[in-house]
Amino acid sequence: ISAGTLDFDPSGGAVQILRQLITASAALYESTGLLRSGAETQLNPYQTLIAASLVEREALAPDMPKVARVIVNRLRIDQPLQFDSTVNYSLEETEVATTDSDRNTVTPWNTYAMSGLPANPISAPSLKALQAMENPEPGKWLYFVTIDKKGTTLFTESYSEHLRNIVKAEQSGILDSGR
Repeated sequence: ISAGTLDFDPSGGAVQILRQLITASAALYESTGLLRSGAETQLNPYQTLIAASLVEREALAPDMPKVARVIVNRLRIDQPLQFDSTVNYSLEETEVATTDSDRNTVTPWNTYAMSGLPANPISAPSLKALQAMENPEPGKWLYFVTIDKKGTTLFTESYSEHLRNIVKAEQSGILDSGR
């Protein structure tokens, strides 16, 4: 189901409303070229939609094409995505910083506990997220972390540099877990 708003006939039945919702969502997503995308990313349309849902949850709009590239790069080398958004999908409360226990819990969505994409989308991706996934920014990045509450995100292909960036995020307080 696409993000956004739709007007429904309040006298319509559930089947009519669902049909309208699904038809409008499909048309919106298909308008981006979703059904023809994937040559560069090597993802089929449903995988692209799943990956776009991760982009939606992980990035602010300006960083979406870079996050999309991280997803593609990690999938290509079979490196687990390890996105906290996928851990949060099955939790009762969403947190920026998940716990070790959360990350070790095996679910069909937890990309710390498995490689590849989650079983299904974890959010309704915006058109910006979908377009980013269809056309990721060129780059070799494998890691990213948001380091402050303004949304500054640092990207790198170096794990040691990523660890230094995590320290910056911890120092800013953004990775403090409420648990």
